[in-house]
This record gives sequence, structure tokens and C-alpha cells, in this order.
Amino acid sequence: MKVVDRVVAASAEAMGPFTDKLVEALPNWVEKERVRFGLTEALTNALVHGTLEIDSAERDADYMHYLHLIAERSAERSATHSIHVRMESTEKTVKFSMRWTGAACPTPFRSRRSEQSEISLHGRGLGIIYSCFDDVDWDDDGYGMTLVVERVG
Repeated sequence: MKVVDRVVAASAEAMGPFTDKLVEALPNWVEKERVRFGLTEALTNALVHGTLEIDSAERDADYMHYLHLIAERSAERSATHSIHVRMESTEKTVKFSMRWTGAACPTPFRSRRSEQSEISLHGRGLGIIYSCFDDVDWDDDGYGMTLVVERVG
């Protein structure tokens, strides 16, 4: 088993390079762009809604203000809030265990929302996460999730 254990500060600027490092550590059998897409969405949700505690309603009300909030809170919280990701890979599975500080994911958002429309204002990111991974499990407290990719064949 290969293990990669990483912590990233609550900073929007750090997310891209952090995701790149995780994707680089994936085994060759993994469809890397699919995992990158899902990880980007999961980490963005953990950052914006978890560590930075910004509601989607802010984005819908005033997108420029929303971007300002992300920058402002990233600067304020990068030293005190973080996201921890542990990746465990074997010949048959890759498992990402993710935990963050800040706000928990509300209970109604912790399940597959098959009734969610692709054009709805909220919840599209969760649909992306569920479609990119073979299994998605939430920690009971809402401060973490586990994302699993299984090898086919």
C-alpha cells in the first residue's frame, strides 16, 4: 500500500498545486483527469464552504463580492484552518480521506442527490463528486469525507 499524507492551508491559491501533487501520486491505472475533476470539486467545497465558511448564496447574490470573500478569508484563515488529505492506494483501490476545519457539511448535503437538476443553483458540485468516484462516504460529524476509486477488471 502506498500512502500520501498532505495538509493544505485554507488558501484558494494553494488548491491547484495541492491537487496536482495528489494526482501525480496516483497509480497509472487510475483515470487521472476524472479524479482531478472530482478532487478539485471536493477540495473547493471543503475550502469555500468548510474552512472559509462561505455560503453559495453569497455567490448567487454578488459574484464579485463572493470572490472578494474567498480572497479575504483565505488571507485571514490560512494560518489557522486547513484541509488534511490522506491518499491510500493499492493495486485495486485508491481512497482519499479528507478532513477540514471550519464548518461542517450540513446533513442534507451528505447524500447522493439524484433528484438534483444539472441546472439548479446549488448542489451541482456534489453531483460532480459522486459521478467522479465509485464510492463517497461522509464522516458522521460532517467535517470529512472519503472518496474511493476502484480498479475495473
